[in-house]
Amino acid sequence: MTKLFDRAFASSAEDVKSDMEISEKIGLLQHFVRPHHLDIPKLLHNEAAWLVRQQ
Repeated sequence: MTKLFDRAFASSAEDVKSDMEISEKIGLLQHFVRPHHLDIPKLLHNEAAWLVRQQ
């Protein structure tokens, strides 16, 4: 399967462009959307833990 990966899961230039646009929009949202905006319980508001898990 490793030899077929590029052919089986190839991305078109249009897909790559679309993925980059979505990634940029998500990046912009990360600057101001906080857990309380998403109705996440205060128990889970530890943003440091979330940042570690994002990486």
